[in-house]
Amino acid sequence: LAWMVQGCIDWQRRGLADTPKVVAGETASYQIEQDVIGQWLAEETTADAFSEVPILEVYASYRHWAIESGLRPASKVSLGRRLGERGFRFRRSSGKTLWLGLRLKPRSSAGFGGGYGQ
Repeated sequence: LAWMVQGCIDWQRRGLADTPKVVAGETASYQIEQDVIGQWLAEETTADAFSEVPILEVYASYRHWAIESGLRPASKVSLGRRLGERGFRFRRSSGKTLWLGLRLKPRSSAGFGGGYGQ
């Protein structure tokens, strides 16, 4: 029992500082691969400090991208939470909610209705 207690104390002090580099690297790769919101942001949006996009257009873009990618889209609430975790903020104006700091990349009209809100 003493060795278990000592091991726990050591772990609390050091954490996982002795994690092998290969394990840490594979973990980081897996986290990047599983970051669906990050993939959508990289492929479908551009950071723009002066841009404001209606929340419905942001969600339509994300939802379309997820379905096209063979993924199940997260809910509007979940997407909003993830964007907030990444530092994006929103504001309300004239009855609309707008995401600040991102711009949707233009989509080709081939195979899609032209705009996200349509």
